Amino acid sequence: AVDPRGKRIAVAPAFRCSPAGRGGALSVAGTRYRGDVELRVSKDGKVLPVNIVDIEQYLRGVVPVEMSPTVYPQLEALKAQAVAARTYAYRNRGQYAADGYDICETARCQVYKGADAERELTDRAVADTAGQVATYDGEPINALFTSTCGGHTEDVENIFPGDAEPYLRGVPCEPEAELFSTLDSDSEPHVTFGSDGLPLDFELAALRVAGVLPRGFRAEPAQAVPGAQWRRWLAAVAGRLGHGNPAAPDIDDNPTLARAIASAAEAIGWGERIERHVSEGDLQLLAGFDGVNAVQRGDRGAILYFLRLGLVFPEPDGSLPFGEPLRQTAALRMLHRLLLQEAPAGKAEGRLVRAGGGEVTLARGEDTDTFRLPGGAALLKSFQEYTVPVRSLQMAPGDRVLLILDSRGDAGALVHFPSLEGIASDRTSRYFQWDVSYSPAELREKIRRYADVGEITGLRPLRLGVSERVVELEVIGTEGTSVLKGLRIRWALGLRENLFIIEKRYDESGKIAAWRFIGKGWGHGVGLCQVGASGMAIAGSTYRQILEHYYSGIQLRKLY
Repeated sequence: AVDPRGKRIAVAPAFRCSPAGRGGALSVAGTRYRGDVELRVSKDGKVLPVNIVDIEQYLRGVVPVEMSPTVYPQLEALKAQAVAARTYAYRNRGQYAADGYDICETARCQVYKGADAERELTDRAVADTAGQVATYDGEPINALFTSTCGGHTEDVENIFPGDAEPYLRGVPCEPEAELFSTLDSDSEPHVTFGSDGLPLDFELAALRVAGVLPRGFRAEPAQAVPGAQWRRWLAAVAGRLGHGNPAAPDIDDNPTLARAIASAAEAIGWGERIERHVSEGDLQLLAGFDGVNAVQRGDRGAILYFLRLGLVFPEPDGSLPFGEPLRQTAALRMLHRLLLQEAPAGKAEGRLVRAGGGEVTLARGEDTDTFRLPGGAALLKSFQEYTVPVRSLQMAPGDRVLLILDSRGDAGALVHFPSLEGIASDRTSRYFQWDVSYSPAELREKIRRYADVGEITGLRPLRLGVSERVVELEVIGTEGTSVLKGLRIRWALGLRENLFIIEKRYDESGKIAAWRFIGKGWGHGVGLCQVGASGMAIAGSTYRQILEHYYSGIQLRKLY
């Protein structure tokens, strides 16, 4: 090496730095690392820092990066990831021995971010599985893992040619049939459409559970609400929100929408809040609505405040019929939104674990909670803005479920949000399905490095794997053809996965205008599916069951 004055000096090939205190960490390029750091001179003459660290400490910086405990807080899934990462590290020690270290810190091996990445939940997953590795014939396996497998993993040799490991077989990533839950309703479902044309059943169920409406109440959405009925509903809502038994607001026998909003604000004691939060100038925002001039000046603050909180909405044409009679649709929706706004404890939402026998169990973050489900509970199915009552529900583990809770904390109604993505355990991933399009020029540029065949005229899958992944692809061009195999297909096309279909779009002259790839998954698709592991954990699988599912014929062994 040369010092700043141009004099040649001798440099040691490496030297080691250790933390000053017990349990401390060293910082390299702004990232803290446990253990020691050895500084070497790499083959290209650059400084190469190597972290020399105990494997359990190393895993504390791997597991939360490979599988975020914030996104996937299921402990059993994180334990499966910890065992897979430990096994991979043991199996691949010395992979970079020629460069002076065992394993790299990038996605080429497994991502490692040192002490800065450590999290309490993943630390626990590492500690709970300390020393455990997955083995086949007594040896640690090459524990490959992928983010999102798209519903089915792939045989390893189809993605990594030449690596026909018996434990890396393609398997379905979906729950067993016996894990599905079926619920039946005691009552005949009746769909009620509001005067706006949308179903009103979700609001009706919630208001019945809250005790605002009697159980046998049947709505007449376009019907005007008499003043006496509106006062009873307001008193019930006020009581549910903890306001006791307030004096009934002064309201006409046939209230208008404007007076109904003002009386609702009065019933729940929002007078001072509205007075302080709505200025005189703010009221000018109502000037664009028809009929506002007919509204009592004292009521306008309540109307603007309810609009601000989303408790009432304008009509599709942008109007608010302030002076018209209060209709059931507007009244019931307003009361329901008010309850949700002020009493969020009246509901519980999570991913289904199981349901039946008068109970329903939900995964909610790190916790699993069980609620009583009485026989008279309403069952509803929700498709986007349409939520309707049903006689029977069949639900898969991991499906989103919303419970409407009564004053005892029991589920008076259950709303099922079926996944339109299917039943795969990894269907919650944002990359479960994707869609990518390239122009002919973009596709040629991407493929050129792997198959320089001129302008692309055809892409023909020659062979599909057990998961329907494209594992051999013929690239046809104006200057020849080439066959891509395994992972090179994904790299050449710049896609997230090999699990895709190909579509072409043509211009008016009949020439190819765009190449479209509609696919599923993210990663190489071999071994443990990380999002699928989370789905299996939600369904009640242990980390051992998860590992034995994705790695065929393995045994878990404790090395120390």
